Amino acid sequence: MAQDRFAATVPRISYRHAEDLCKVKLTAVSAATVQLTGDYARHGEHPALDWAYCVHGGRFAEGHMSYGAEVAVALHKKTDPRTEFGADPAGLRGIGGMASSGGEVEQVPGLGERALLTRRVGGSRLQVLDGGAVFTITVEWFGEQDEPDPDEDAVQAAMIEDMRALMTALRK
Repeated sequence: MAQDRFAATVPRISYRHAEDLCKVKLTAVSAATVQLTGDYARHGEHPALDWAYCVHGGRFAEGHMSYGAEVAVALHKKTDPRTEFGADPAGLRGIGGMASSGGEVEQVPGLGERALLTRRVGGSRLQVLDGGAVFTITVEWFGEQDEPDPDEDAVQAAMIEDMRALMTALRK
């Protein structure tokens, strides 16, 4: 039996495409920060990649910390994203404010096949690889110089909780 050593293997995708990713709420992150609402959704479908994106924002209040979040899902249908996953841990190559800022990266066990949490001043990003699916939640905060930062551990724990809910909501 002859085998084609050079044939590409199609990545396993156990998740469905979401046209409106803003329908999946960031409940835990909202509880740890401020009430965030998804108000800007985009998506695309292509033979090689389906993607969805949502920007969440909180109500601005003078003298208080402001928060924003981004949620993205990419379903790689032709090429395996494992080879590039984690190569750009600080950002999505130019998307979002964290892209140009380095950060401290750590593994998050028990979430997908591989999960990376990037911590930096003013925000955190959680990226999860599971088969051909890549999930990303980014939370950023900003405020006056004398304002205390949020409880970053609580925000990051909430991001992990919301990531689990997102992955469950999109599972086929």
